[in-house]
Amino acid sequence: MRILKIDGISNPRGESDGGLRMSVPERAPRGLVLTAFRGEVKAMRVITICAVLCAAAAYGGTASIVSSFRSPSSAAYGIDYYDGYLYHADRAVPYIYQTTMTGSLVKSIRVSAPYNPAGIDRTQDGFWTCSYNPPWVYRLSTTGAVLNSFPAWERGWGITFGEDSLWYTQLFYIFKVTTGGSIMRSFVITGINPAGICWDNPYLWIAGYSTHQIYKITQTGSIVDSANVKGGPTYGITCDDPYLWYTANYYVYQIRFSPTAVAPASLGKVKAIYR
Repeated sequence: MRILKIDGISNPRGESDGGLRMSVPERAPRGLVLTAFRGEVKAMRVITICAVLCAAAAYGGTASIVSSFRSPSSAAYGIDYYDGYLYHADRAVPYIYQTTMTGSLVKSIRVSAPYNPAGIDRTQDGFWTCSYNPPWVYRLSTTGAVLNSFPAWERGWGITFGEDSLWYTQLFYIFKVTTGGSIMRSFVITGINPAGICWDNPYLWIAGYSTHQIYKITQTGSIVDSANVKGGPTYGITCDDPYLWYTANYYVYQIRFSPTAVAPASLGKVKAIYR
């Protein structure tokens, strides 16, 4: 194990942010977890970051396809399961689609937000959505009306609600934020490119866009388990115990996840120091 102390960060590819720089290998091991805190939505500077690089652990669950159907979305990104139905975000047009679990369309909900939804989370009294570009987070009613909104951090891919907080993916970073938009925590898991995200108390499920894999992670970014999935780049993911659903190349897949037979070694702890 070795400790890396980095004076600044903007994204995991080593690009600078307002003069701050960091150096991270393009193909860094998956065990590298970076945690960052930022004081303001627009303030993209980090004072000090400590990261723990741990020995790689062996993990490899399996994902067995139960069913699949073509998504009603013309640009199928986010997906969420709620109360026996699936909800689909369409990044290309301002609509959310409600379907049965076999893909039959129940309802089309027009979104009144100025930007089309990419990530989606259905709650008892409405939706949380995020837009890709420009990046915004919206609280919507069940009929698609905007109840609240705030600017986000880079282009949004996935969003989920859990324990009174929001989790938001940006293809590099994963953010934990309040429902008012204040950042509580952020981190990077190198090599995954997280797209969709789903709360599965106390864990999170991540759809790895570039890896064609799904990941079960802790709230601090340590990988608990993972599995290869079919269909191409993965976009959205949602939980329906004992199943998972994900989107890939215009299709929706229902899978049963079987965990790694031997539990992976601990990936260590991450500490962030900021002022």
